[in-house]
Amino acid sequence: MTQGTTDAGGFLQAAIQHHKAGQLEQAECLYRQVLDTGSQNGLALYGLGLIAIARHAYEQAIEALNMATAIDPDQPSFYNALGVALDNAGRPDEAIAAFRQATMLKPDFAEAYNNLAITLQAQGRLEQAIEVCRRAMMADAGFAKAYYTMGYCLAGLGKLEQAVEHYKKAIELDGSMVEAYNQLGVLLSQAGLYDQAIAYLQRAIGLAPDYAQAHNNLGIAFRARGDIDKAIGCYKEAIRLDPEFPEAYYNLANAYIQEGLFDPALDCCQKAIQLKPDYGQAYNQMGIALAEKGLYQQAIDLYRKAIELDASQAEFYNNIAICYRELAQYDLAVQNYLKAIEIEPTFAQAYCNLANAYREMGNCDKALECYDKAIALKGDYPDAQWNKAVVLLLKGQMKAGWQQYHWRYKAKLDTKLYPYQWSKPRWEGQSLSGKTILVHCEQGLGDAIQFARYVPMIRAFEPSRIILEAWPPLVRLFARIDGVDQVVKAHAKALEQHVDVVVSVMDLPAIFQTDLQTIPNKVPYLYPDQEQFKAWQDRLDRGSMNVGIVWAGRPTHGNDKNRSCNLEYFMPLTRIQGVRIYALQKGPASQQLARSGWPVENLADGFEDLMDAASCVAALDLVISVDTAMAHLAGALARPVWTLLPFAPDYRWMLDRADSPWYPTMRLFRQPRPRDWKGVFEQVRQQLSELTRSKASASTGR
Repeated sequence: MTQGTTDAGGFLQAAIQHHKAGQLEQAECLYRQVLDTGSQNGLALYGLGLIAIARHAYEQAIEALNMATAIDPDQPSFYNALGVALDNAGRPDEAIAAFRQATMLKPDFAEAYNNLAITLQAQGRLEQAIEVCRRAMMADAGFAKAYYTMGYCLAGLGKLEQAVEHYKKAIELDGSMVEAYNQLGVLLSQAGLYDQAIAYLQRAIGLAPDYAQAHNNLGIAFRARGDIDKAIGCYKEAIRLDPEFPEAYYNLANAYIQEGLFDPALDCCQKAIQLKPDYGQAYNQMGIALAEKGLYQQAIDLYRKAIELDASQAEFYNNIAICYRELAQYDLAVQNYLKAIEIEPTFAQAYCNLANAYREMGNCDKALECYDKAIALKGDYPDAQWNKAVVLLLKGQMKAGWQQYHWRYKAKLDTKLYPYQWSKPRWEGQSLSGKTILVHCEQGLGDAIQFARYVPMIRAFEPSRIILEAWPPLVRLFARIDGVDQVVKAHAKALEQHVDVVVSVMDLPAIFQTDLQTIPNKVPYLYPDQEQFKAWQDRLDRGSMNVGIVWAGRPTHGNDKNRSCNLEYFMPLTRIQGVRIYALQKGPASQQLARSGWPVENLADGFEDLMDAASCVAALDLVISVDTAMAHLAGALARPVWTLLPFAPDYRWMLDRADSPWYPTMRLFRQPRPRDWKGVFEQVRQQLSELTRSKASASTGR
């Protein structure tokens, strides 16, 4: 034995000891000293290859390991390490060949089988990867990593239950396998088992507190469970641990959007894109945030960028279509909804949204066809079912529409339309003998006014008492409804113990099986305060035709952009001889009057509630209003009212008619095209001019 050989052996043993101790610099130095002795030592090259892999210097690793295999071609561990380096260097085919050589040299080499499976899985060759995992398990039934890899592959094939079983087996074999806890949490979260998912993810974090991915996944589970604040905390912790984690910024943006925090969401999306410039989902999410802010054109630009990056995502086309629909660019909306459906034929939401677009275009038959398709794809689809009810009502198919209207409860719209849940049973039309019924309002003031007409009809079921719960502005007005024993302010939960059954005014049309022929349209059914009414009569200009105008509804209404208009459209009416215009405008839109400089008095400034409004309206000759509570109020008081409707009107006004079966004194003026208020007001100006001329002729006897 030569001195060089002796030195090489000593250096090698020392290098291996340092390597095992994690002292890589010392180990590397000693491995190189082995080679400096002139020894052709495969183990030293193997050690250098492993150190290079640990440092992510994969090309260096490949060079060292190729030399090692050339010196000693019968060492399976050399080929296994070479496969790892090749795989990480983006050379999967060569990696597969190296792993196969390792298993050929050592048929029971479980680790090499597992590494081969990982590479196959990354290439999408899942079935082959699963077969290789089985070989790894046969080679070593206690090799936890093989069960983990098997679980990952099974999850990729959608075999979630089997994947869960394999992850659990991996944990059973190795309770410290953080990745298994993490992936198990992800799968359980996808399955809707959020509590279990959270428990496993918290266990992963307990084992590895700095595991940013687990914090991110825990946030996803918390958000899905409805714990939005906890989710936000998890995403922020993931970002703190890994400031270059684009998916965590993306998920944080999602949570902010859910909370209505659109500007912070946009900041997070921008950070995600900065870290990952080709992140199509982040561009899509930015579009969602901008759309929520009403910045539809900017949102469209971002959706286009998302589509440019990934044209295979049906969601992107659906979202851009939503913006086109909001801008009344219906042809483009339909085109993009159809593209979303082409990509994903089972995309029920896209069919529902397409139906909404057809409805707003006035094509109710197409809309119903698409709602039915959405329902066929997703049977218990409350949004599609409820929207179908709306279209049936719009078409005048009232019995069918009202019978379907209950779907709003399953659509969870009731929490928005009426936020309280009663424990007492809902009345469905059975006898009320000896019972107290609570009738509550729902949705807006106009809805309450329209359907309050049904309350006296409940008397036919012989209740001992009828209690009507109303929005505060309606309490005095509704106190005069026939047959009502008590009117209370919403929300009178304390009354619950004193009532037997509960019903919404919006359920009464279905209970009474309303159709076009049986609408209870006797007016008036609401009445003003007589003293206030007389005071208004004395105050108003009796020498003119007194016309009250309303140009805007509640700005938070979902369709306000379509149903409200600008005050300036009413200006031509002020120039009609014999007409005196008064404003009846409440809310922020009333400020338009002050800014306009028009000499028009806003009578609504003195209204404390809708009884005040009713007493004023009763003294007017005509009300001209967009689709707001004031139009309903005038109709319920049997006063002449002209209601100005968008091209796609609310269901109650139906289609292609100038009258309303709900209000005999109402006349409807419809937009000829989407957003065309000019066309509406031209009709109104002509009709009002003609009306004043005819009244003037009548008064002079001509």
